Amino acid sequence: SGVVVFWLLPSIAVSHVEGWSYYESLYFTFISLSTIGFGDYVAGLQRGVAYWEPYRILMTMLFVVGLAFLATVFDLMSKGVQILEETVEKKTEKELRRAVESIESREQRNKPRRENKLAASTCEVNEIVTQV
Repeated sequence: SGVVVFWLLPSIAVSHVEGWSYYESLYFTFISLSTIGFGDYVAGLQRGVAYWEPYRILMTMLFVVGLAFLATVFDLMSKGVQILEETVEKKTEKELRRAVESIESREQRNKPRRENKLAASTCEVNEIVTQV
């Protein structure tokens, strides 16, 4: 889809017009669309080559529209990551609530035992105190 329209097909045209290999053209279009632009390959500026004027215009339009396409892709990826993050956050919060409820439930069940032990300990302390 977008990869074909903005990367693979233009590479065929660039390869043909510039006389580069297809792999060099793939590299050029990727570097140009990603705005890295090392400058090692520059389309439409070779000395001694008579370029068809619409070629330069089409290349410019291709890269402007391609950049907009990539910006949209990155925006969608960002939104996807945000949705994933929110989902994980909700699940984590839900699991934490369950864990807290489980601990509180266990404490409620063990509370009478602790109170009995405390009462027994208090009685033992009272007996020791009265013996002294």
